[in-house]
Amino acid sequence: LVDVLGSGSTFIGTDRGFVVRYDHDARTISMTHEWCAPGIPPAFEREQDRPFDDMPQEQARLLRHEINEIRDVSHLPEDWEADAEYLAEEGITAILEFPFLRDGRVAGLVGFDNLTGPATWIAQDLPVLRSVAALVEHAFERGGSVRTGGDVDRRLEVFERSPIAILVVDSQARIVAANDVASRLVGRARDALHGVALEELLQRDDAAGFRAEWAELGSGALDSCSVEVRLHGGGPSRWCRLDVLADRPYGGELVGWTVHVWDLSDQRLVVDELERTEARFSSLVAALPEGSIQFVPGRPPEFVNQAAIDLRDRLVAAGVADVDGWPDLPEELVARLRESMLRAIDSSSQEVVEFPVSAPGAVIWLECTLIPQPQDGDDPIVLVVLRDTTSGHQHRAELEHQANHDHLPGLPTRVAFLSRLTAACGAVGDLPDSVGLLFVDL
Repeated sequence: LVDVLGSGSTFIGTDRGFVVRYDHDARTISMTHEWCAPGIPPAFEREQDRPFDDMPQEQARLLRHEINEIRDVSHLPEDWEADAEYLAEEGITAILEFPFLRDGRVAGLVGFDNLTGPATWIAQDLPVLRSVAALVEHAFERGGSVRTGGDVDRRLEVFERSPIAILVVDSQARIVAANDVASRLVGRARDALHGVALEELLQRDDAAGFRAEWAELGSGALDSCSVEVRLHGGGPSRWCRLDVLADRPYGGELVGWTVHVWDLSDQRLVVDELERTEARFSSLVAALPEGSIQFVPGRPPEFVNQAAIDLRDRLVAAGVADVDGWPDLPEELVARLRESMLRAIDSSSQEVVEFPVSAPGAVIWLECTLIPQPQDGDDPIVLVVLRDTTSGHQHRAELEHQANHDHLPGLPTRVAFLSRLTAACGAVGDLPDSVGLLFVDL
């Protein structure tokens, strides 16, 4: 149970997982199992014989067979004062609890809580956690040493209503029982599954790997395993994860296995589409005529396309010094680029910087577009797109020369003369200096 709680807590990113049992006569609850993340203090000793009235609103929800979900304790309604006081005393910042039943009333709950901030779980996690609660209920149902007819009925009820696809197989790995969810997932009627070797449901390519895991289970080297395989029943194959648990009653001889089947088809479709999208993106960026570099500031680049490498080589060939694979730029230019990058990251918007790089006998103009990328972690990711704009500057300079010089003798025109005269007069202003003008009539 503690392993199950740890897996559930890790899955949704909570700090603690726990099981609590109810004593309806005494109106108290007591913790029976607890898992804590590293550095999180246990609450087991404090959570014994805790009165219902310590958390009246929370218990009201659970006793109505509802999920108790508090994503942020700091936003509780006004009538939750007693609950808020208890949660603050325990340092709990978010809590999620699922009741499980026995004989029609709440026998206990499976809970997960945070001590380090608001909830991180999402709505899609709740069916999985509800399944964990069903498994815990099933475990408690199996806990008695004497099986009565009522015990068997209750176990069957849990088996049938579980939202998880469950297969029960014997020691020869042949299916002896399947619930409705498993039947629908595999695509065969429950009766048709009885006596079928589990391996027959696997794609041939996946059977060998599964067989090796199965051999270790049978030898006693493992009590459980998880494998991803493709199942095929009455239709197309589906990617599934099989969580296999050995059934050794009271620690004795192996009698079979319980197999929980999780449909991964939708996940696989999403993953495959993401991989295809990333491949298309990488191919597109790699083929761009502009240089592209993606990096986390202060670290080596994660991606550099061929156009960026070619641009670097052209700069080096023109005489720009190479330092550890990067062009050696003046310190003032490096500082300007760094400031632009920080502005882009802070504002989550792109910045464009154009600058000249001086080389012996030439000036190369570059346009640098800094684009901050969305990321999940704390480290910012920046995409830099580089363009050589030298030809554009040369073209503008040529147009300016043509506008100010006669094309036959190459001498400045009247437009250039008036521009220089205006600039000279403006430079003098109110100073005692003067501007001399010599007019020669040709």
